[in-house]
Amino acid sequence: MLRESMESLHQKMDHLELSQARTNASRRDVPPREELASNSEEDDFIRRPKQDYQRTDDGLKGVKIKIPSFQGKSSPEAYLEWEQRIEMVFECQDYTDEQKVKLATLEFTDYAIVWWEQERTSRRRNRERQISTWEELRTTMRKRFVPSHYYRDLYQRLQTLVQGSRTVEDYYKEMEITMLRADIVEDREATMARFLNGLRPEIAELVELQNYVDMPELIDKASKI
Repeated sequence: MLRESMESLHQKMDHLELSQARTNASRRDVPPREELASNSEEDDFIRRPKQDYQRTDDGLKGVKIKIPSFQGKSSPEAYLEWEQRIEMVFECQDYTDEQKVKLATLEFTDYAIVWWEQERTSRRRNRERQISTWEELRTTMRKRFVPSHYYRDLYQRLQTLVQGSRTVEDYYKEMEITMLRADIVEDREATMARFLNGLRPEIAELVELQNYVDMPELIDKASKI
């Protein structure tokens, strides 16, 4: 009976040792928890579809752009050029009306800043509403810095404009600038006739013998002659 009990005990111990050995072997095959987490992240990265990062193009939004200054000179051309430049700046950025007025007036210098302070003071005294939009500021500034006779002078200058000693290109540029400032929109044939009338006679006579259909071709032939 003792022998049978000892044999039974040895069998149980052998079975226990075999079970322990299998357990240890299985633990060696399983990676640590950190590795499992790492592998899981790598698998997720591999299986996860790549995000399409598209760069949103906001034009020049966020780019620092210098606001042109205005001195308030008694020159309509100087004001109109400043107005055109500052409107180009406003087109590049999404400014509110209040921001446009502040940015424009911050760059006033010399007489312009004196005029602006006087304009604000006058409105306060008369209990008038202050200028709050760019359209209002532009209209007010045009009344002050672009005299009413300016456009009449442009029309007269255009009527008497001739080539003289200038090149054909310089003559046409002067005519084009004057027409743009005077806001003249006319038929293509009328513009070509105006250009021909101002050319030097010896050039105009030869140009009229040529075939042309538009203004660029007319300028090119006149320049070659």
